[in-house]
Order: sequence, then C-alpha cells, then structure tokens
Amino acid sequence: MRSSHEVGRRLEALRRMRDRADEHGIALVGDVETAIETLEWVVDPPEHTNGAVQEGDDAE
Repeated sequence: MRSSHEVGRRLEALRRMRDRADEHGIALVGDVETAIETLEWVVDPPEHTNGAVQEGDDAE
C-alpha cells in the first residue's frame, strides 16, 4: 500500500495535468477523471463513511 504522502503527491500531479489540459481546451479521458476522484476520496473520505465503503454508494 502506498503512503498517504505519495498518494497526495500523485493526486496533485493529476490535478496539475487536468488543469493544464483545461487551459489548452483538451478533455481528459474518463479514466483520468475517475483516478482523480478516487484519489480525492482516499485522501479525504466522505464523513458519513468513516473511510469505509458503504453498500449502495455507487448505485446512483
């Protein structure tokens, strides 16, 4: 498992990549956006989950 510091660094790198792409009008593929969202959840999980995956969270 990666350290939280390394996860945070990778998240920031992905955010910078997304920002640069936005500046140039380039849309990122869904996998990149999903990776950013996933890392954001890992770094700062929603309060109601206490870091645990709740059944039905992705049922939207």
